[in-house]
Amino acid sequence: DESSTLVSECVGATAGEYVIDLCAAPGGKSCSMALSMKNSGKILAVDISERKLKRLEEACLRLGITNVETRIGDSRFFVAEVADAVLLD
Repeated sequence: DESSTLVSECVGATAGEYVIDLCAAPGGKSCSMALSMKNSGKILAVDISERKLKRLEEACLRLGITNVETRIGDSRFFVAEVADAVLLD
């Protein structure tokens, strides 16, 4: 939706970058960033809900997005990796 697009634009992710999206499901922000990144680089989409992450994976498949990796996890205990940007909302 529009709000997801606006938030993902604020991150300013560009092609080739590595972005971590915490609390990622259902995936609007991750998909929007992936498209902005021209499907290059990598987005690690982390969420506590396996069911909602499945929805994100289905959306990526439908949109032809291949640079999103999903991981089940609680963002309160996520050990940050080095990344170009981290989105936590």
